[in-house]
Amino acid sequence: MFNQNEITLVSERPVFSLIPTATEVGKPAILAVTGDLTDLPTSDYSALVAGTWAGTLNQRGKSAGYLAEIGDLQGLSKLDHNLYFLNYLPVDKILHESSQSYGQDHESRTQDALRVLVSSISEFAKRFKIEKRLVIYVVSDHGSTRIAKDVVNVLDKKFFKDISDIQHHRYISISDEQIAKVPQLVEAQCYIIDRKKYKTFQNYLAARQYYRFAETDKDFYVHGGLTPEEVVVPFARFEFAPAQIQPPTLRLLKDKFRYAVKSVVEFEIGNPNTYSLENLSVRLRGADADEVFVETLNPKAATRVAFQTIFKREPGAGNTREIVIRVQYESQERLLEPVDIPFSITLKGVMEVSDDFDF
Repeated sequence: MFNQNEITLVSERPVFSLIPTATEVGKPAILAVTGDLTDLPTSDYSALVAGTWAGTLNQRGKSAGYLAEIGDLQGLSKLDHNLYFLNYLPVDKILHESSQSYGQDHESRTQDALRVLVSSISEFAKRFKIEKRLVIYVVSDHGSTRIAKDVVNVLDKKFFKDISDIQHHRYISISDEQIAKVPQLVEAQCYIIDRKKYKTFQNYLAARQYYRFAETDKDFYVHGGLTPEEVVVPFARFEFAPAQIQPPTLRLLKDKFRYAVKSVVEFEIGNPNTYSLENLSVRLRGADADEVFVETLNPKAATRVAFQTIFKREPGAGNTREIVIRVQYESQERLLEPVDIPFSITLKGVMEVSDDFDF
């Protein structure tokens, strides 16, 4: 969606959410750039942004502002700040709702929400004519996981209801007295998050595996545990610039083969871009050879692909022949036009002997 608005991914790397993976823990930490919640002077998001970034930005004559919802971005009439934090909640809300109540699956609704976000950012940049200066960072305070209602759950709901007000599926808060008396069985079923160790305001129990304190419905998502889906979150940087993606490079490693015997035609395929190439399909056109697939080719990296085929004599044709490699590939969420790359090879009969051949 960003690419369609000439906004290009510059870098991406996954990071860890704080634990438990809860908004009350992760979001203020992002805004204040600290994981020690007990050091925060306030829980007000706007005040956290202004206070945290003031020391860094004010000395440069710059400032930061907080936008509580997408409408605040859409309604900006002037740029009062150099850095804005936009709190975009629709995706989180969608995942917490049942698809049955809307008659639309979560993926479709999430795609709709992301389109609004991307178009709003693009319109914001063009309204203030800051396309060449705007840098966009995307990060989440936590992830979510879908747990079907029939997944095994060993937690004793009555026990946990007696020690805490269960408001979330994957975590509960408990007192200092309760955390000191946690039974051994509970330690096997939950992660214990001590506020003194992790510098949160409260102590927590986070359910292990896909256990949950409240029953789940298969039509929505939950968070608060420590599964990879909940803990590993994106951190990506985008800038306004059309993605100029160069096609992969190919180098034929050997160009002499024999007629009528099985030959291995090997190539080195390289990625000259600073972006990854994905879902590469490599074919030896016009030859009886299997298609080769490369899932991901990292930036500035190379890999080898090989085809097994048999070259046959063609009446009237000489021993020099052209073979063509076709590469289909994707990058930056775009399917690129296939490229055909020709190579010249030399063929000789099985009985011919030449020092040029190393068999």
